[in-house]
Amino acid sequence: MPLAAWPLPSAQPAARRTIRLFGSAVELWWLPDRARRRPPTPPLVLTDRAPAILAREVLWRDGDAALTPNRYPFAVQAGILWSTAAGREASAALLDLAFGIAEPHGSALLNTIGAAATQPRAHVHVVGERLPFLSALPTVRVDGARIADGQWPGVDFVRLAAPFPGLVLGVRGARADRARAAARLLALRATPAANLVSDGDTTWFVPRRRETPAPHFPAPLGCAELWGRFCYEDEAAFAAADGEALARAYEAALCPCPPDGAPVI
Repeated sequence: MPLAAWPLPSAQPAARRTIRLFGSAVELWWLPDRARRRPPTPPLVLTDRAPAILAREVLWRDGDAALTPNRYPFAVQAGILWSTAAGREASAALLDLAFGIAEPHGSALLNTIGAAATQPRAHVHVVGERLPFLSALPTVRVDGARIADGQWPGVDFVRLAAPFPGLVLGVRGARADRARAAARLLALRATPAANLVSDGDTTWFVPRRRETPAPHFPAPLGCAELWGRFCYEDEAAFAAADGEALARAYEAALCPCPPDGAPVI
């Protein structure tokens, strides 16, 4: 069922800009309401607010998943697909369902704790638009045999190439195969935090080493920023941002690419 079938909110930025980054376009949106998503000092132990949200906001259910509106949208037709069972990690089934809801014209985006998530329950952002940023960047092929045990049926791998300054691994293949591979990458990752961005026929896996790459970007850098939309809560930071700062934000937040011949992850 397309996202347009549900009454999902769309973001209304107070201001927006577009700049070029690595030869592709990224958007900058000033969204002051998003500052209410988290306290000034994040707690070390989070409360799972999903049961309360699911009790009153569900638009649609399917098995172990439920769709709700995004209270703090950063895109057009912004929903959240939740796991109805408690757990921090997204399953292949949840990812497959999210990809199916978003495709072919939307995107599915995931944050983990430590990579901009504010909820300790597995959930995937589904939005009714695609951005051209990642698909316009140059890539190089990656041999799947260099990833974990090398067993990745149905998918091929690429990664973003220079001048992009960090490891962003692309998974290509049929939807169900991509979902299985993405869930397995999340389960096998050596970094505590990671993001997923799925738009079109590629699902991007992004291991993380830093959540907030200040002073280059003043808030947790998450799936929206990796997708190509930098969301600012502060007007002064929004106005001052430039391509050099955003490139450094990616470099600080992402893991570096391994040297030639080394395992990819």
